[in-house]
Amino acid sequence: CAGGGGRGESAIRARMTSSMIPRAGIFDFGGVMAISPMSQRLRLAESIGVPFETVYPAIFGGSGDGQDEPWFEAEEGRLDIGEEYAQRVSDRIERMGGRFDLAEFLDWLDGLFDAPEAETVRLVEDLRSRGVRTVLLTNSVRQLRPVLERTVDMSRLFDAVVDSCEVGLRK
Repeated sequence: CAGGGGRGESAIRARMTSSMIPRAGIFDFGGVMAISPMSQRLRLAESIGVPFETVYPAIFGGSGDGQDEPWFEAEEGRLDIGEEYAQRVSDRIERMGGRFDLAEFLDWLDGLFDAPEAETVRLVEDLRSRGVRTVLLTNSVRQLRPVLERTVDMSRLFDAVVDSCEVGLRK
């Protein structure tokens, strides 16, 4: 039901007739329910001392370098963002000439999402007012749950929350 973080939801809502109302709506968090955190990459890259374009693959995976992916393990609830995570990421960052500091990274995570995507929140509220069940489906880590909860009122907006770190599987 949702994708694109606020783009087109008002057009969808305007075209919805009572016969078109879905039975359920499934929404992601980053970039859909909350403004995308991608702009925060520069701050993270500067903090770590690696080039802007390499910071996400270095820390979050998907680098295609055949190395382990501790962030993916954390998203599956198999690893906390703690000392083991820090050591594994530090090894990778140091090979790139940077420095990884766990405390700074946790501070960065804490400020990652600071604004809900207002149009998508209104869409979820509208769907709920029409009796549509709503679900938040997200890849996340345990340490981000308080950030997600303070960014949007999950208990008010969603009938269920399926978080990868709680179910042990990424979407």
